[in-house]
Order: sequence, then structure tokens, then C-alpha cells
Amino acid sequence: MQITKPAQTKLRRLLPDGWTGFRYNGFIGTCTGSTPLIKPVKEPWKGVRVEAAGIVFFASPRDALVLDAATLDYDSRFFGKGLTMTWPHGTEGCGCSCH
Repeated sequence: MQITKPAQTKLRRLLPDGWTGFRYNGFIGTCTGSTPLIKPVKEPWKGVRVEAAGIVFFASPRDALVLDAATLDYDSRFFGKGLTMTWPHGTEGCGCSCH
């Protein structure tokens, strides 16, 4: 997983002090641009641990495949997209109809 500097800053702001990381619950969209469904967690969540830039995500084994290949970005402009996620077309676990 790659996390851009703007996304790193946003994610660190979203995570309360002393909390472990984020639970990843999938996404809305496709590999060409989606919104990740994440929730801060205090304790490590059962599942696969994916870490990038010091930010930890917990996901199901299938979702971890998408996270491993993903890039997270943050668009802070007034009409920006906010936190977005993309990954290579055809990645195993992708929800689009590309396979």
C-alpha cells in the first residue's frame, strides 16, 4: 500500500491519540477511484494487518489483497473528493467486473 503525504496527514488527524489503527470495511466505487470505508479502532482487530507509512489497517484476508495494491490519497479542495483509494485494474479481490 502507498499513502500520499496529504492522506497520511488526514488519517493521522482522524485517529484518536492512543488508538491502534483503522478497520477497513471495503470500499464504495471501483479500482479507478473509490471511497474506502474505514473506522478507527482502539484494539487490534482480528484479521490481516496491513501497514504503510506507520498507519495500520485491519482487514479480512480478501480485502487485504486490495489494500496491499492500493494507493490512498486525500483531496482537500472545497469540492475535492476527500480520501480516495485506487489500485491496479484486475487486482484479486477487486469488486469491479474486470475479471
